[in-house]
Amino acid sequence: MALKDISLANFTTVSFFDHDVGSGEFVEIAEVQSLTHPTDERTIIEVPEFGTDYPTKRVGSSSTGNAEVVVNFNPAEPSHIRMLEIYEKRALMLFRITINSDNAGTDSSFFEFNGQVASKTSSGEFDAMTTLTFSITVDGKLGEWDTPLSTPAPDPELPDENAP
Repeated sequence: MALKDISLANFTTVSFFDHDVGSGEFVEIAEVQSLTHPTDERTIIEVPEFGTDYPTKRVGSSSTGNAEVVVNFNPAEPSHIRMLEIYEKRALMLFRITINSDNAGTDSSFFEFNGQVASKTSSGEFDAMTTLTFSITVDGKLGEWDTPLSTPAPDPELPDENAP
């Protein structure tokens, strides 16, 4: 049974656009163990007033939080090597987070953002997999959720067949 009403994190992928690969392409980060999605939030401005029970609240400026990508580190994995290089170069990259409906990616949606790998932290313990956590900053605004990758966007030049 296909899951159409929820987004299962098991089928989420994280990739980056690598300008150094041929004409440029998205490279999926392999062996992702967990992902903390970046946040897009606004400051809440609270205006207290005498004679009122509740303060007035307004929304202020926006900011974004980092993405945290934890991988089961494999020193021979090309995407892990490249992420370490991106960290060393302080390169600004285009990242993409894709949520697929199933392992085959039958239906999927994604969003993109510009960012830098701000930190890398390795961890491990006896008889356990070594992990590497990449903290990725968001430069500017997070991209909006895009149309599913498996469904082409409608051509604006063509009339809608269902229009009255």
